[in-house]
Amino acid sequence: MADNANQTPAEPIKASAEDAAKVAAGTQTPAPVQLPGVTGTTGGDGAQLVDADSIAAKVLETLKAQIKAEHLAGIRAERPAVPAAHVVAKPAETEAVITAALCLAGGLSDVEKHFDERTLEAAHKRRNIGLQEMLLRAAKANGYDADVFKLHDGNLREVLRAAFATHSIANVTSATYGKFLLNGYTAVESVWDRISLIRPVNDFKQVTGVRVNGGFEFEEVGNSGELKSADASDEARSFGAKTYGRISTITRKDIINDDLGALTVVPSRLGRGAATKLNKVFWQEFEANNATYFAKKAAAAGNAFSIDSLEAAVTGFSKQTDPDGSPLAVSPEMLLVPKDLEIPAMKVMGSQLLIGGSSVSTASNVFAGRYQIVSSFYLSSASTWWLVANPGALNAMEVLFLNGQRNPTIEQAEADFDVLGIAVRGYHDFGVAKGEPKACYRMATA
Repeated sequence: MADNANQTPAEPIKASAEDAAKVAAGTQTPAPVQLPGVTGTTGGDGAQLVDADSIAAKVLETLKAQIKAEHLAGIRAERPAVPAAHVVAKPAETEAVITAALCLAGGLSDVEKHFDERTLEAAHKRRNIGLQEMLLRAAKANGYDADVFKLHDGNLREVLRAAFATHSIANVTSATYGKFLLNGYTAVESVWDRISLIRPVNDFKQVTGVRVNGGFEFEEVGNSGELKSADASDEARSFGAKTYGRISTITRKDIINDDLGALTVVPSRLGRGAATKLNKVFWQEFEANNATYFAKKAAAAGNAFSIDSLEAAVTGFSKQTDPDGSPLAVSPEMLLVPKDLEIPAMKVMGSQLLIGGSSVSTASNVFAGRYQIVSSFYLSSASTWWLVANPGALNAMEVLFLNGQRNPTIEQAEADFDVLGIAVRGYHDFGVAKGEPKACYRMATA
């Protein structure tokens, strides 16, 4: 090259092949260079020789990668900006979830029958919830913003006021209360349902139950086509639904002590109380004038429950006639017994062979499995039992329920101003009366 801009560069030196050979012969060979990722050949001394093709391929590959990266970066830069997405999570703790959590904490039996799987899954995370947490969460959801983690006399009233500002907490307490009340209600026997006709009524007015004494048998229609009116003499009985109930209060003490039992154990006992009342009213009506009201075999020692007395009862039931003098033509389906006779009845109904005292005969038992055994704790006499027809065909008893509501009703009631707590009430509207005298055949020893 020229030393400065004014000089003319010298002509390039032309080397012939002979000159290159001379130089090569008089010059020492440089050590081979090992480049990463480049393949080559091995020299005579074992060294790795550089492969020019490998170098070119490697350089080309690197250039391609750089060009591709620059191209993608340019495309991304030209794209319009996308606004940030704000995902608002749906609140998982609905009224149903809180109710389920309270039921889990209170140990409600068969809780999976009351809630779906997703609700129970969410509720399991809150299964240690207590009264205070429930009230505080409801209060804060309604705008109560005080930094409160525990209830005491100083903040209880304002927290309750905020919690009950909407129906949310009332719905939760009523739903929880109702489930435990129903749990206690259904735990008590309901034999009354098996032998009764159930009727809904719309109000508390007295209704008339009519026992038809005859005059309904069809008669032949003459050529004139005139139908004769059914002229029956009726025996009317008037009865109606009555209200039975209790009120319970989750007191200030219960809340401060965070006693969840006030919301779970107490209603369960109230439910039991509702069922007990229904049973008492029902069985008192059933046993009142029982010896004179229902069809019967004259009282005698031979009526004590056995294979022979059962045979006599079946015969007596089948010989009954309707008010028109025709065969009653209704067969008994149930064997109603007190708890004292339940096991003897099970032996007779479950044995294929006749049982007499402590011996077993080889003769077959024609009564095996023939009648449903219905036993009640509320039947007072241990020596009286009955054959009963299906109430759908002929009902021995009749039970009314207001608006057809067979289970007790639970309602949230605001506590009076001078009562610092939560009031909940439960009530039950029903009425009971005897039905058809011939639907039940009585067997008694005295």
